[in-house]
Amino acid sequence: MVVAGEGIADFDVASEWLGRLGWPIIADPRSGLRVLDDRLPHAPIISAADPILRSNVLQDRLRPDVILRIGEPPVSKVVNAWLAQSKATYIAVSRRPVVTDPDRVVTHSVTGPIEATLAAIGEVVGCPDEQWLASWVAAETIARTVIDESMSGAALHEAKVAHLLVDQLGDDTAFVVSSSMPVRDVEWFGGRRNDLRVLSNRGANGIDGVIATSIGVALGSREPVSVLIGDVALVHDSSSLVNIVDHAVDLHIVLIDNRGGGIFSFLPQAEALENDQFEKLFGTPHSTDFAALCKAHGIEYHEVDSEERLIEVSLRDGVRLSHVRTDRAQNVEIHRQLNDAVVSALEAAFSTGG
Repeated sequence: MVVAGEGIADFDVASEWLGRLGWPIIADPRSGLRVLDDRLPHAPIISAADPILRSNVLQDRLRPDVILRIGEPPVSKVVNAWLAQSKATYIAVSRRPVVTDPDRVVTHSVTGPIEATLAAIGEVVGCPDEQWLASWVAAETIARTVIDESMSGAALHEAKVAHLLVDQLGDDTAFVVSSSMPVRDVEWFGGRRNDLRVLSNRGANGIDGVIATSIGVALGSREPVSVLIGDVALVHDSSSLVNIVDHAVDLHIVLIDNRGGGIFSFLPQAEALENDQFEKLFGTPHSTDFAALCKAHGIEYHEVDSEERLIEVSLRDGVRLSHVRTDRAQNVEIHRQLNDAVVSALEAAFSTGG
């Protein structure tokens, strides 16, 4: 199978050879390959790998013999752990002479143009087992149906904001996604679509400079840009708001405000520490007045508490901010319910021969 991450430059060339391979593709949103079937009709695109692989039944059933990773690894801990445990031949292809391999599972590495490497591989390998391929297609269909139906009509929560933006942003829009939970929510729950460029800073300091990055993308491309960012990341980069309205950019800042570092509520320290200790060390709540911050910089401010309101603001022009307030503890429970619903539907279907 193919695991496609950030780093693919030429979609047309890459898709031609991936289509010839016919392997299922776990497509990170940043890869540019998380597209609809009409763009890659012969290679099944998997957008819901994280919730799918939370099922022990599916982990075993979908195990590959060969993994071809192009570009950077996915964000998902679940997917990376499954890849590491698969014992498959693991080939990593990258443009840079640096192999990102924290689990030490890469068996072969290739440095060079990704598209040319795919062309060479496509000349010598064949298509996978049809029944195994059909299992991937069925799992993706079931998972996407559960996710999409769970989002429909639900109150605005963090996962739904990511799902909604992927689905509703205009064609040829650049979507900048902040580190921590935003990039994970887009990877886990964002669907497949064409003509949406997804960008994200990754690495030790990925939370820094997200607004600056968004302004740079907008100035460099002159395209509409939406950025999904958490409150801590926005506070870290609030200096980038200085003179932002003078740049004549079309920038929609979608702020997820859960008063702190939401990702830590998913980690063991959330249960291991007393609440006061956890909040001081990891939750790090703050008292930033984002409406006042926007007013100080001449940014159009909108309090958003519904799907309709978020879409309405996204359709405006200029620099504006949608302020979505969420609760960290509730967010953990919503994610658990979404993943449990996918796993239950998958295991029910596959236990009956699906």
